[in-house]
Amino acid sequence: MSYLFSENIIFPLIDILIPTNPAGKQERHRQARQRQKANQIIIVQQSNPAVGPISIPPVALNHPPPQEFPLAFTTQINLWKALELGGMNVICSSCNALHWIDERSQPSTKSLPRFESCCKKGDVILESLPDPPDILKRLLSTEDADSKRFRKHIREYPDMKMSFHIHMTTQQWMHFLQFLKEVSLTFEQKLIICPKLTMFGSSESKRLLVQTARNEVATAILNGVLTPDEGNALIEDWVQGLTIGGFLPMIRSCGILAVFTNALGNAIEQQSQDSVSWHTYVIFYKNGVLAVYDPSFTPGTTHFDSCNGVSLVKGLVKAFRGRSTNRRVTEIWFGGGCNDGTNCQEMTRRWIEQEIVINEGADLGNWDRREGWVKVHF
Repeated sequence: MSYLFSENIIFPLIDILIPTNPAGKQERHRQARQRQKANQIIIVQQSNPAVGPISIPPVALNHPPPQEFPLAFTTQINLWKALELGGMNVICSSCNALHWIDERSQPSTKSLPRFESCCKKGDVILESLPDPPDILKRLLSTEDADSKRFRKHIREYPDMKMSFHIHMTTQQWMHFLQFLKEVSLTFEQKLIICPKLTMFGSSESKRLLVQTARNEVATAILNGVLTPDEGNALIEDWVQGLTIGGFLPMIRSCGILAVFTNALGNAIEQQSQDSVSWHTYVIFYKNGVLAVYDPSFTPGTTHFDSCNGVSLVKGLVKAFRGRSTNRRVTEIWFGGGCNDGTNCQEMTRRWIEQEIVINEGADLGNWDRREGWVKVHF
């Protein structure tokens, strides 16, 4: 009968089964260690103790490879290895994105690599980004004084594609208008853009509405809805709004574009309500012609008095008639519409962006050639 032993077990048994002289014992130890290193095994025929150990050709044992731990698990700095990825210079054949070669998907090869993370091996095709308007391209790429000033302050301006929802703050509008003012300085046709919102018909209405805001903010702070700093910022938004009287001195014959936002209802009524609803629109005045882009304009309206939600415009026309300024109004045009009651700020922003950034103010004044625009009687 034969038994199969590992060398760790057979090593001491040899001395028991086959007694020899000490020199032979040392030689066998040496040979056993060599066989152990070569992954040999030894078979001992126990039926005949006189027979010595028989060695057979080496047989590779199925030992698992030594485990490599992540770098974060290796505490010996001398065992750390630099991660060599090569250059990020391998171009995706489908979308031209740059990759490291080891980013290739399997089973693609180094000679013909394919990539998943950029375009799913060509399955995803994105349209090229459109070129920016010429005016923005010039401001971003040339070295004249206007372009340098624009780039210096570019982080102060909002993203031109930001969404202006119903709760847009006065500060956000002012940043947007300041951006437009910088852009308009490069136009061949001179144009004034009012950098503040006109929000109040008179100083008294401003006082009443600011007081309403203070009361709401105080309640919100008391209930833990706002911090004192947040409340003060909201009050500052209201305080910075212009009145009609504050807007009139800014009017110039070259043309002025301004954003009006007025409360729906009179100031005294608003004091008794829980919240104030506001409506935002644009006015453009030049050489006696007043044009109003109103997102909530009702098509077919032909009389100025029938235009709803634009109390500030009516206050402005009243100021013209009362000779509060040496300017006069000879025509009033209205356009817009399609607002569902919640998108007036976003629609207003998009209209201004189209007129100022895209068209560079060139079409301001051509109201009779615009589809859907109406000259109203006043």
